[in-house]
Amino acid sequence: MAPGSRFEKSVASGSQDEDTYAYHLILLARNNQGYKNLVKLVTSAYLEGFYYKPRIDKELLRKHHEGLIGMSACLGGEVRAS
Repeated sequence: MAPGSRFEKSVASGSQDEDTYAYHLILLARNNQGYKNLVKLVTSAYLEGFYYKPRIDKELLRKHHEGLIGMSACLGGEVRAS
């Protein structure tokens, strides 16, 4: 997940730390529609959001969310344990 828009090509908060380029996110396809949406997200991540790594943003996820299960991956995810 991109911290902001997938089109932004800057590092959040001016840090050169790799973790500021994107948040980790796990997406699972629940059904056939979810698989199709997952393919669309991966394609857009490489074609539109690539900045060191493929990224999507919340706008794109909101558009193609049907049939997907999302999980915070780890401490590199947007939701962190404190």
